[in-house]
Amino acid sequence: QLGMQLGIEKLTLKNKRLTAYFISNFDSPYYQSPIFNKILEYALSHYHTCKFKEDKGKRLLQIEPINSVSKALEVLNIVVMLPKTVGDTH
Repeated sequence: QLGMQLGIEKLTLKNKRLTAYFISNFDSPYYQSPIFNKILEYALSHYHTCKFKEDKGKRLLQIEPINSVSKALEVLNIVVMLPKTVGDTH
């Protein structure tokens, strides 16, 4: 549910690493959306635990260490609750 709110196609939790897979179409308006801006904002402010990557044509965000499903949900809730940034119209 939270993953869908954030526009994430797939979430995995393996080896203490939460991986969020984003849509493959790099030209999608999603990448200019307020919700993706929240994800970027979170990743930038947690640069020591977050890493953006591209793998086999997929964009993904890895966050570690995430030791449990409850910790993963906590992080996703934080991203959802981030305030809108200046200039967001949604």
